[in-house]
Amino acid sequence: MKAGLTEKQRNIFDFIQAHNMSAGVSPTQKEMAAHFQTSESNIAKHLAAIERRGWIQRAKGLKNALTVLP
Repeated sequence: MKAGLTEKQRNIFDFIQAHNMSAGVSPTQKEMAAHFQTSESNIAKHLAAIERRGWIQRAKGLKNALTVLP
């Protein structure tokens, strides 16, 4: 079940979707950090929250393997 996202989480989720559509791959945490002018650790925290809420799935052990869930 998908739970609501905060504004920052929604912005990150939207960026992931747009990047997937334009580049065909998920953005790296480094790319997201640069885009949002924040640290990679901050992005990682947001990604964990987005995953807990059921919007994405991350592959274990791979920083950049993101799947947007239906």
